[in-house]
Amino acid sequence: MQPGRVARRSALALLVALAPAVQAGQSCAGRYDAITYSRAFALAQLARAELDKTDARVVLLARIGQDLSDYGLTWSHAGFAVRDHPRGRWTVVHELNECGTARSAIHAQGLANFYGDDLFAYHSAAYRLPPALETRLLPVLTTEAALLTHGADYRLTAYPFSSKYQNSNGWIIETLAVAMAPEGTVVSRDTAQRWLRSAGYTPTTLDIGWVKRLGGRMLKDTISFDDHPPELRWQGRIQVATVDSIFGFLQTRRVPADAEPPILSFGLTAP
Repeated sequence: MQPGRVARRSALALLVALAPAVQAGQSCAGRYDAITYSRAFALAQLARAELDKTDARVVLLARIGQDLSDYGLTWSHAGFAVRDHPRGRWTVVHELNECGTARSAIHAQGLANFYGDDLFAYHSAAYRLPPALETRLLPVLTTEAALLTHGADYRLTAYPFSSKYQNSNGWIIETLAVAMAPEGTVVSRDTAQRWLRSAGYTPTTLDIGWVKRLGGRMLKDTISFDDHPPELRWQGRIQVATVDSIFGFLQTRRVPADAEPPILSFGLTAP
């Protein structure tokens, strides 16, 4: 589904701040059928109902674009769902590679567009963030600060502690670092990665054979290993940022005072 144009100009200041990036999306219209669109809208409606039950302004929203269960992973992609005011509409801010290329941009989409990508399973999860983290994230995601940790050279296999490439979940974890680190600590992708390493973020480790099989179903230009440490490549081990690893990192930093259950799960029943 084309993630380019955003209909609700008033939803977030971000839609103005990121206008060039938002409209730089791929043109892949016409790939999906009416059933796919119908299910995307149904899941979006369910997501909106679940999110509206909360007082959250920012949540981390995950989807299942591919079946990764054989590798111990559930979620393939995530974005920040942002509410423009306390009882307002939701917009998802996330990184996507442009169709047919190894270049990416930051996009702001409605919920239906976020789910309209021919998903493997129409299930989703919303990770509730601590209030203090929400407060710090909101001005990042609604201004050009969202671009601070964006790397346009997209690789599915991007090493999370290198700024050479980036995958979509790498942008998520680096943007979280902007808001989680002491103020002024993160001023670039390099400083975000240094803070994440010092804070104990652990990427997901995959074997190269798995990555090559996955990459065979995608654009081959999005598979590179030259940003990974040689010792890991020699062992056939590739470390990448995944939604599951991000959820795990957030869990390790929660404190008992965070009373709200962190994860809301919801989905459609099988047809």
